[in-house]
Amino acid sequence: NMTELGADDLGAVEPYGWSEICSAGKFKVEKTDDHVKVTFSFTLLSGEKFEGSYEGAYSEIKQSTTNILTLNGEKTRDIKATFYEKTDAGVALYLTPSGISSAADLENVNSYYVRLFVPNAGLNGQEVDITDTNLAFEFTYYSPYDEERIQISKGHLEDAAGTFSVSKSADNEYSLTLNLKYLGDNSLKISGNYNGAFAVYDTTIPNEYRLGADGTPVTIQSVVIDKTDADICVIYLSRQPGITTVAGMSAADAVVRLSKTMLDGVLRGFSGDDENVKISITYEGVTYSRANTTLGNLALGGRTSVSLQGNEVEMTFEVVGIKKYGDASLSGYYKGAVTVIE
Repeated sequence: NMTELGADDLGAVEPYGWSEICSAGKFKVEKTDDHVKVTFSFTLLSGEKFEGSYEGAYSEIKQSTTNILTLNGEKTRDIKATFYEKTDAGVALYLTPSGISSAADLENVNSYYVRLFVPNAGLNGQEVDITDTNLAFEFTYYSPYDEERIQISKGHLEDAAGTFSVSKSADNEYSLTLNLKYLGDNSLKISGNYNGAFAVYDTTIPNEYRLGADGTPVTIQSVVIDKTDADICVIYLSRQPGITTVAGMSAADAVVRLSKTMLDGVLRGFSGDDENVKISITYEGVTYSRANTTLGNLALGGRTSVSLQGNEVEMTFEVVGIKKYGDASLSGYYKGAVTVIE
């Protein structure tokens, strides 16, 4: 690694959503039986470069054969998140290679997800041939990257064929195998298996913020919006309940400032037009804005979206790659009642 940047600055750079992280990049891999040479160079959206090289021996890691999904017989990935949605008629199982913590993020994963609904009668572990079954099953594949959504169900297979099996151990524990082919216009093939616990399918986004992907979430319980300035709107967020004044927000967990013209729900970053220079996010006494993140000085950047309707707000805020915290990102969401001061 020939830069001061760490891997956390990049996240996963792959065909799915790479443009949200980098503006350009290239890499080269040369491999023999006992030797490998790797060089790479990526330009981050901030303008900084992440680059490095390695030449020498390597150890080969064998791909797991359990809890995996494989696309077109060649791209195998570990399943990193699973959810279940139980109804009186059966259960819908959601699986994705993306490491998300909430079902609310399924439509925005950086890979894809699959959904399989199986009636109660099919939860006995028996292999089901989708071309010859009375089960009212449903299957969905969705990739946000190319917005490809494939849906099949009993009686609506198109050219799809294959098998699946699901065995239920408990309301949140299932064993699943999947082997489907000829899906959609591109005859997608997807196979895999999973055995273990599933989280409850809940698309409700909690009112909370956290520092770092593995950080402890903090519940946001009070929000005060100060609109007394002619141009700037100041939003105070606190973990303490019942705060309704600016004075009471002297120890706010986070403070978001933006132009009054930006209360329309549009996501805006520190970079962009001249109006965006008015956006800032304050956390633990440090204010992050375009001025101190353009060159990655204090962080790599930030963004926010705010939709204010009367005394109700829905908002997001994020500061990306904060140097002070080892390049961890601060992110938060709130939807609900607020105190508006005008």
